[in-house]
Amino acid sequence: MQFPRNRHIPPGPAAERVLLTSSLAWLHVIGASLSAAWLVLPHAAGARESLILVATLGAYGIAAILLAGRSRLSLAAVQLTMLGTTAVISLAAAASAERGSVYGLFYLWATLYAFSFFSRRQALVQVAAVAAAYALVLTVQLAPTTWSEDLTRWGMTIATLLAAGILVRTLTERLREREQHLRLAMEQSSLASAVLGFDRTVLDANEACARLVGVPRDELIGTNIESMWHPGDREVHAAAVDRGAATGELAGDRQETRLVRPDGQVRWLSVAATVIHGDRGRPLHLFAQFDDVTDRRLQIARQEALSRLARLALDGAATGALAAQAAAIAASGLDATHVALTISPAAGAPPAAAGAQGWSEGGVQSAFAAGLLDAPAGGTLIEHGLQVEGVGQASGVRVAIRTPDGLLGALCAHDCERHFDREDALFLEAAAGILAATEARARAEARLRHQALHDPLTDLPNRALLQDRLQHALARAARGGGDVGALFIDLDHFKVINDSLGHDVGDELLAQVAARLSAELRDSDTLGRLGGDEFVVIAESGGEPAQLVRLAQRLGAALGHPFAVRGDELTITASIGIACGDGDSDSNALVRDADAAMYRAKDLGRARYELFDAALRERVLRR
Repeated sequence: MQFPRNRHIPPGPAAERVLLTSSLAWLHVIGASLSAAWLVLPHAAGARESLILVATLGAYGIAAILLAGRSRLSLAAVQLTMLGTTAVISLAAAASAERGSVYGLFYLWATLYAFSFFSRRQALVQVAAVAAAYALVLTVQLAPTTWSEDLTRWGMTIATLLAAGILVRTLTERLREREQHLRLAMEQSSLASAVLGFDRTVLDANEACARLVGVPRDELIGTNIESMWHPGDREVHAAAVDRGAATGELAGDRQETRLVRPDGQVRWLSVAATVIHGDRGRPLHLFAQFDDVTDRRLQIARQEALSRLARLALDGAATGALAAQAAAIAASGLDATHVALTISPAAGAPPAAAGAQGWSEGGVQSAFAAGLLDAPAGGTLIEHGLQVEGVGQASGVRVAIRTPDGLLGALCAHDCERHFDREDALFLEAAAGILAATEARARAEARLRHQALHDPLTDLPNRALLQDRLQHALARAARGGGDVGALFIDLDHFKVINDSLGHDVGDELLAQVAARLSAELRDSDTLGRLGGDEFVVIAESGGEPAQLVRLAQRLGAALGHPFAVRGDELTITASIGIACGDGDSDSNALVRDADAAMYRAKDLGRARYELFDAALRERVLRR
């Protein structure tokens, strides 16, 4: 990026030479013009106009030389020019034929100039040259005077020149001393400081300011600062500067604004500016100090982003919603264009995109295929110079999301303008930690809920969940009609196996029985364990007696095959009771009826099934 430059010469040796020569050149132009006017206007008789014209043209010639070489002439050359100027003034004064010629005033101009720009010694040399030249003029001038008059005039003139020169020198030294103090204070300040014109030109700046802007100081001075303002802030700042130029005041305290560096990097600055006033309170320019607050703003933004993510997690946001918002929050905290969050839906399952910001669906799939969204083995990976489809050459940072159960997924960011660093990775790691803790908590809660409603040995629904499923099935039957069946299964002589072979063998046999029974059921059926060797099947659809009988036959046949338990083959049978209900049935009564039918099957010889009927109901009631 190239910043436009105004026609302004920055402070320094070159600027001093330009000021030195330009001011002297214009003094010659003014003096020569006054001399030309003197020639045109009435003047003393007997004046040598030709000599005065030569002096006038000589003054114009000296001015032209000074203007042409204003940036190249050395101080010694300017001093020699001043001696020539003294000669030109003396020639005009001698040729004027006037007592106390007005051309003597030009000596004062030359002396004041010498005391302003030369050293004290050099200025005194100039006065000595004027004294000698003026003495010669008084000697050879055309106007008749006595020697005492000439001596008095010479003495008063030289004394006046010395007094005026010393006064100017004293004032100049005080101003330069004050300016030097201010310049040293600005140069040695750790804060970036600059003097700005109301036309937005950088008149002066210290090295801290040049480093902040990213432009060498000699290039920064003379630059139009408006080109550095962020496009979104230019109108506001231009209005503020114009208001300062018009009123001499700037409203408000420190302001935060954005600066665009030549490399395209955007920095946030805290700016404190004040108007510098001249004579009669006239606004001259602005003095501004800049403090880079980019990192502070970034840290605040990241803390706020992590707080938002933590609040969402604590509020119990659903996994999908949390993942989508997590990607957006990470993108804002990193100022990254592309962020993706991948999560494995189950332990050991391949990860899938759960949330994406800035990515198209096809772009996410391409990134998956290229391995750009894989969880890094080391936990965090920062990469540069990546070729990302849809993004271009980009920088990337990937952070693995791990829970106590293992790898959950990854949080990945890519950007073609950002150059991610360790600070970016730390922010992403903090976000990944919140996601991991949230998922770990959700999985722990799910495990607790599962444990509360499932049998720990067989992982089947326990009595509480079985009753809940049965109540829901009966409620659906009440709304839509149909029957609900319950099969009560009790293993025959299971206590013998436990007592003879041990509870470990019995537990393993129960687990295999549960698996074999489950294999015979439909997805709509529910198998639960009430405890011990008692199981219950809820058949929600197809709960008619005939279908329930066929189901009981399949289950009995499935248990008829031997079980391989710790190197032994065990054979076991089951007594099954069947009960059928409808939407008006009570869940507890239905299970109790199936239990009664199961006991009837045991009474009739075991390894069989029995269907609960009216006669059995009467029998149960008589008990």
